[in-house]
Formats: sequence, structure tokens, C-alpha cells
Amino acid sequence: MIKLLHPEMINIILIIVPILMLLYIYVYSRRRNLLKLLDQRDNVLWHIIQASKIASITLLLLASTLPVSVQTIQFTVHGNPEETEIRRVMYNITALHVLLIDESKSMQYTDGTNITRFVRALNFTYKYMNYLSPKDKLLIIGFSEYPRKICLGNTTFCRPKLLELEPNKKYTDLSAALAYAYSYVTASQYPAIIVIVSDGAYNEGGDPYDEIVSINKSGYPVLFVRVGLDKRADQLIEELTASNIYVININQFTEKLLNKLTEDAARQMRLEAFVSKKLLEVKVSKEVIYPYPTVYLLVASLVLFLASRIEGY
Repeated sequence: MIKLLHPEMINIILIIVPILMLLYIYVYSRRRNLLKLLDQRDNVLWHIIQASKIASITLLLLASTLPVSVQTIQFTVHGNPEETEIRRVMYNITALHVLLIDESKSMQYTDGTNITRFVRALNFTYKYMNYLSPKDKLLIIGFSEYPRKICLGNTTFCRPKLLELEPNKKYTDLSAALAYAYSYVTASQYPAIIVIVSDGAYNEGGDPYDEIVSINKSGYPVLFVRVGLDKRADQLIEELTASNIYVININQFTEKLLNKLTEDAARQMRLEAFVSKKLLEVKVSKEVIYPYPTVYLLVASLVLFLASRIEGY
């Protein structure tokens, strides 16, 4: 299908081309009278060359409309969570949310405020639950030196279980907690999400960066919720962000944005989990534009222009 990107140029063409034709008729009339006075015969080549000039200008004007070839193709893309139909579908699909909540002593720090990191972590967790579907499942794991299962069930069942978390442990092994969570999500029949709620500091086990990236690439999206302003987490957060891991910061400076940050994170994580398990696909159409018609017109115009220069006419 041919489409004009600048169809308004057609109006100019409808004005200029008739003017060129009138000029041709006028010049031809003067030339014919002159040839009669000189008793000479008309030359057909002159008419061909004049026609070439007019055609060259006309083709150039047509090229100015930027005609392009448009091909419509269909393909499958990730759904948009803002679309009503997609949101309805997402609401009726069950996801497993594995929440790893830091129980180390550093979660009792306040970062210069009167609210501890642990309280901020709980506030986030409660709000996160509010944005889940009633059909979703929760696995809450408290972690320090060792991970421990706090709750497995729906949001109503797990909400009061959060009070069993105790931020009084000396050591923190985030890698061990991730391995524990990964064993659950791979065994689950549901699309799964891993949410790490921590200040990002750890003093046991290895660097969790590689494990987080590996889990995310394996089809289980990971959300890292950094609570507080612990400098020890700076490098890890920087590396995760550079690797396109979803990271949000919860502290006194983002407190007013907590609802929005949490809602966006919950929706995005559910969407990524469904897409990775091929439970959510949307077919859309896209127009692919090729500039070949414009190029052809320009080349043809140039050829006719060069042809019109024969014998200096």
C-alpha cells in the first residue's frame, strides 16, 4: 500500500503542473510562428525534450509528497497493564509472590529519623499486599544467617504473620535466602516473583548480585526493595540497576511516593511473571514504512532532467 507522508503537497502540484502546461503551450505557439517566418520545419525532438522537462519537475513534486510503501505486520508483544482488558486478565491469574524480608539487626537503624528500617519494610509489605489479586499466593521468608518460612497462603492469612518477624539477628546471608526462595519458585506451578526487602547490607555468604541476575534471567522476575540509606548497599544497588533489575528505594525521602512506587512495582512484577510463563500475550499490528517510491521518483526525475539536456535544449 502506498501512503503519502505529506499529502498537502498535492495542492501545490495541482497549481504548478497546469502552469507548466500553459507555459509549454505559450512557448510552442511563439516557436511555431517563428518557424513559419523562417520557413523551417518543426523538430519532434524539441517537443520530447520539453515533455521530459515537465515530467522531471512533476516527478520531483510528486517525490516531495514523500510517498512510502506501508506494510502492516502482526506480532505478539507484552501486554500493557494499563489496558482494561489486560488488567482484567491479570486479575484472574494466580501468581506466587515470595517475599524475602531482612531480619538482621541493621534493620533497626533509623537513618536519622524516628522510624526504623524494619518498620518501613513492614509498611511496604502491607501496601504491596494491597495491590495483589485475591487469587495470588504469598510465601513470606524471614532471613538473616538462615532463611525461615513465616507464612504460605493468601494475603488475608499472611498479613498477621508478619508480626512474627524479628529484626534481631547478627548475621545476614542474602545468597542463602535467594537459593531458598529459588527452590520454592522452581517447584511451584504458578508464575512466581521474588521480592527482596532489605537494607542491602550482608556479612555472610557470597555476593548476591550474580544470583539475583541469574534468577531474573531464568524467568522469575526479581524486585529489590532497598530500605534505608545504608552505604554498604550502594555498590550492589548500582550493579543491579545497571543489569535492569527492578529496584525501588524506601526511605524518608521517598516516603510520600510509597503508594505509587509500591503499586507500580506490584503490577510490573505480576506482568513480567505472566509474560515469562507465556500466560499473557497480545497480538498487535504495526506499520513498517519503506521509502522506495520516493527514491524511484527522484531517480526517474533525475534521468529525465539529464535527458532534457540533450543538444542544449
